[in-house]
Amino acid sequence: MSLYLYVVGLVFLLVIILIFVALSFRIVREWERAVVLRLGRILALKGPGIILGFNVVLVNPKGTTNSEEHDRVMREKGFDRHTASAYLIALKGLGMLNDIK
Repeated sequence: MSLYLYVVGLVFLLVIILIFVALSFRIVREWERAVVLRLGRILALKGPGIILGFNVVLVNPKGTTNSEEHDRVMREKGFDRHTASAYLIALKGLGMLNDIK
């Protein structure tokens, strides 16, 4: 009886792990970027392609390079143009782009 419960428990655990891994794959399209978060902090910007991640927000970076917000972030934070774009993409992914004004 205990061997039977051990096998059933192991199968159940493997099914849960497989479902968890299957739901963690994200497809990032050509002009999108994925903001990878860990413990509420921005870990990376990834894409395009297939990524494995649990805390991923898909973001369309359109309008983050040649805008007034881009120039303002470069002046205020002292970022170069690439870092300012990544910063705006991350804020756009977090839904905080309107809060930085």
